[in-house]
Amino acid sequence: MYALIAIFDRDSRKQIKELWDYLNREGISDYAFQVENREPHLTIADFEFIDSTNLQSIENFVRNVPTPTLTIAGISSFLETNIITLSIDKKQALVTWHDNFYNILSEIVDRESFYSPKNWLPHITIANRVSCDKLGIAFELSHRIWSKKEVEISALQVIKINKFDVEVIAQFDCNLS
Repeated sequence: MYALIAIFDRDSRKQIKELWDYLNREGISDYAFQVENREPHLTIADFEFIDSTNLQSIENFVRNVPTPTLTIAGISSFLETNIITLSIDKKQALVTWHDNFYNILSEIVDRESFYSPKNWLPHITIANRVSCDKLGIAFELSHRIWSKKEVEISALQVIKINKFDVEVIAQFDCNLS
């Protein structure tokens, strides 16, 4: 399995990793440490294979299309899950940007995926597998530690997701203003 993910600016990554560390130390969630090399990210697409033509299309897109700023709408959870996320406001610029990726990767993406334009709920995972009795404290700690309203995308990565680690296949740096 492969994925196209957005990597954030240094300050945002640092703050998310501090939150991950804190939730892990408190015995609430070890999400960040379940696989090696996990980075705070926004998943844009997932696919079963990728080739050099697809990678070139991604590189051209990143070089020519402005990267939107992400606005954090709140700390949330998906229904019937024990996952805590930073939910991202689905502004039109972000939706258009995401849709364009699906268009350039149309031959390799699954139109029924959670990350397809019709299903995508942009978010940054903070914790998963949080026990019901710890959800309240996890939300409280997340609110206490997280303070940023906007997150910049600094790079896009194509990653290969293995059972115990994440391997970066390609990275495309974005122009930060």
